[in-house]
Amino acid sequence: MNAFTRIFCGAIAGLATSAVAAAIILNTPLANLAAENLGFTQITLGYYLTCLCLCIAMLVVSPAARKQAKLMLLFAFAVIMVVQVGFQSLIESPYSSGEPLDAVKDMLSELMSLVTKVYMYAMPALVTTMYALIAVGAEEARNEAEKSLMPSKD
Repeated sequence: MNAFTRIFCGAIAGLATSAVAAAIILNTPLANLAAENLGFTQITLGYYLTCLCLCIAMLVVSPAARKQAKLMLLFAFAVIMVVQVGFQSLIESPYSSGEPLDAVKDMLSELMSLVTKVYMYAMPALVTTMYALIAVGAEEARNEAEKSLMPSKD
């Protein structure tokens, strides 16, 4: 398969997978509740899905990136974290008894929200960058190997 065909297939696979992920995320009530509580907008969803699409395209295009396919689980983990925040906000009691344990519970809840926000914003860019570096590095190594195998014209 030539490079253009692989890039085209990668783009189609990435778009299809992103569309499926968007449908799942947008139709999950807990994800919607958590996104509202965390302050995620449609731009955040677009950023997440764009990074997902690019990663899938690089997996299709680059055999070296495919060896690190397990990193794609980090995208699923991000959705699980967001849904967990939605579930947590669903079962929270609106009444506070003033107990010290309630204060600790509130602090842990805020910490979980903060960790989820940082993870949701940082992880997609890091994984996409890593796949890009792996794909480009493997291509450069392949080009160097091909040059070394070519007979010199001296």
